This record gives sequence, structure tokens and C-alpha cells, in this order.
Amino acid sequence: MLMKRSRREFLLDTSALVATSSFLLRDAWAADTFIVADTTFGKIRGVDANGICMFKGIPYGASTAGKNRFMPPANPVRWTGVKDTLEFGASAPQNEPGKPVVTSDVAVAGAGLTAESEDCLVLNVWTPAVSNGRKRPVMFWCHGGGFSNGSGSSPITDGANLARRGDVVVVTVNHRLNVLGFA
Repeated sequence: MLMKRSRREFLLDTSALVATSSFLLRDAWAADTFIVADTTFGKIRGVDANGICMFKGIPYGASTAGKNRFMPPANPVRWTGVKDTLEFGASAPQNEPGKPVVTSDVAVAGAGLTAESEDCLVLNVWTPAVSNGRKRPVMFWCHGGGFSNGSGSSPITDGANLARRGDVVVVTVNHRLNVLGFA
């Protein structure tokens, strides 16, 4: 039997499915194990999900806003305690302020990008293990976009599978773009 549904009905059903699956994913995320690693600037907390340690939004530079705009990057301020690195950091500014973003979430360049901010100097790391004494090759992924758009904080650049299959450390980066990065 073929059901006829309007696009609106299909989208409403799909959005309900997505909302339900996000609750299931949140519960699955809660079952993962937290892991702590040392960095030059302080300790970071990530998550070990199915044997891959993930650290997202690790600051590697200070904010590039205000007095740091158009200046060489500066080290971030050392933090005390343990910094949570469980979510992607901000993407570099790339859209005209005040104008609506015209990209689709289906498009690769716009697929689930994080909010934009000049405080965007962050790394994301996926590794099979931390501090087990084993040396692994590091794959550094610098996103495409002609130095004018894109982000290492896009779900399409998730490095978990590559880290698992290749026994490598995968690093993606967010960096300044356009005039903010090259003037």
C-alpha cells in the first residue's frame, strides 16, 4: 500500500524522528567514559567512545578578537583544573554579519557547522588511546574552502573511524579565514 504524504508531513515526521534519536544519542553519550589528558596549557577532559578518545574544541591560541585582531596568534591562557573538551569549538567568521546564512545543511560546506566567532583557534583530536606509551602517526586535517570558508568543527570531518581503522591520531583544526586570517 502506497501512502501519500505531503512534504510538510514528511518533514514533521522526520524532525520527530531526529528529536527522538537525539535523546537516544544523549543517553548513549552518557554511557561513555571520560578521559583526561595533559596539554601544555592544562588538563583536558574528553570522552572514550567505543575505544576512541575524542577531545573537541581544544584551544591552541588566544581569542583573535579585539586587540588581537590582525595580530599573530598568541598562546591561550593556562587554565587550572580540568577543561571540558566535549564539543566542537566555534568556526571562524565567514558569513556577512546580519545576513542570513544561505547554505543548506545538506551541502558539505554548511553541514552542521558550529557558531562563528573570532575565538576559533581550536583543535579536535581522535585517538585510539592516551598515555599507553605507543607511538602513532598523526594525520592533520586542514579543511578545504580556499581559506575563506569551512571548519574543522564540522561533523563531516569526524575522525573516529579513521583513528579506529588506521590506528592513527586524527587532528582537525579551526583557524582564521579571509581577511581576519591574512591581513
